[in-house]
Amino acid sequence: MAAHTASTPTIMVHSANWGRVTTRCGVTLRMRVRSAAPQAACVLLDVTLPPFWDGCALHWHARTTEVIYVLNGTLAYTLNDTTTTASDGTALLILSGVVHTIWNPTAMPATYFAWFAPAHSPAPWPMLATLSATNEVLLTHPDSNDGLQPR
Repeated sequence: MAAHTASTPTIMVHSANWGRVTTRCGVTLRMRVRSAAPQAACVLLDVTLPPFWDGCALHWHARTTEVIYVLNGTLAYTLNDTTTTASDGTALLILSGVVHTIWNPTAMPATYFAWFAPAHSPAPWPMLATLSATNEVLLTHPDSNDGLQPR
């Protein structure tokens, strides 16, 4: 068996709650995948926002990068001082420390994947590059200096 190195990907496993649905304040969450290593805690959720959901308060994550991939519907979002919308097939990159919020401004539910990874983890970058190369996904982050600019 190969030794674990810094470049070895974190082993991902199904969560104990695989398939279990939680609904809070009208928002439906389902944990899809979580990492096996607590020190490199990653989680993939699918989230459904009800129609006209007002969103949560502006907030930021001190040690977490968040990637949102819109599956269907429309999300409105604010990243720092920029507010706009994202529709099907849009990926949003929210780096650690970026003040943000999302909400559903429409009469239809909105569903998206939310990937949370440690801020120091390179995990989101290959995923975003692959999405961009294969699916023409709009990569949006107003403060990004990583080469993944809006198209």
